[in-house]
Amino acid sequence: MDKLEPTLDLPVCRTIIQGRRIVALDDLRGADNTADNSFLEALGAQSYLGAPVFDPADTAVGTLCVLGTTARIWSERQKEQIVDLASLITERITLRATLATVRLLSERN
Repeated sequence: MDKLEPTLDLPVCRTIIQGRRIVALDDLRGADNTADNSFLEALGAQSYLGAPVFDPADTAVGTLCVLGTTARIWSERQKEQIVDLASLITERITLRATLATVRLLSERN
């Protein structure tokens, strides 16, 4: 199998980042925004759930996603959970940026 390189250029990732919201696709076989998504197809994904991840400036910089190997209906709880997990990643990014700023400022003093 060839090496697969994930990218934010995927249509579904662009949708999440530009819309700043979760995307739940129950069946990828009929989803318009994954029509040219060879990366998901190569993984055998048939369902997708993704949420945006933000930087300290509140810019969407990436996505956290879950792929299913079968078509499925994502529950409200699962949607809430992916948002919660993405929020934890956002908090971690913000914490690291804050710590880097504190270190930089302390080195100057």
